Amino acid sequence: MNSNNQNPQIKAQELVKKHGKKAIEIAQRKINAFPKDTHSREKDFALMLLTEVENLTEKLGQKT
Repeated sequence: MNSNNQNPQIKAQELVKKHGKKAIEIAQRKINAFPKDTHSREKDFALMLLTEVENLTEKLGQKT
């Protein structure tokens, strides 16, 4: 696992740069892939990733 996969901020920036506001849907799909009652590092990372993506896309909307 490289350091980009361990840092949700960097991964979120990559997603938003590549997909724009659709990055929210992509991050949400990652979360939805986990069973609801599951708790794991991977799910925690996906939740942090979604939060970062939402923050970044919100900033994109403010620039326009």
